[in-house]
Amino acid sequence: MLGVDSVLIYRIDGPTLRDRFFAHTYRDLPPVTITSKIIRVESGEVVYHNVVTARVDETEGSGWSLSDNVDYQRWSREAVDRGVIQTVDDLCHAFE
Repeated sequence: MLGVDSVLIYRIDGPTLRDRFFAHTYRDLPPVTITSKIIRVESGEVVYHNVVTARVDETEGSGWSLSDNVDYQRWSREAVDRGVIQTVDDLCHAFE
């Protein structure tokens, strides 16, 4: 880590298996949350902190039940992709 003056730290949280089990519709799922910070290595000062949330959206079909073939992985991945794009965009605007 020689020569590094700042470090980007991030955390991605999404719907858990329990959240998915108890959700009646995709609207009941909690959002994907991306928390990011930039910290100065030498001082430990937080110079940037951002939280982005992206809802899980249904892109096909009209509803679901426990017997439906629901593609949670695709829905979660799409929400994470939207959240990461927004996080990078926010970061770019913060340091213009």
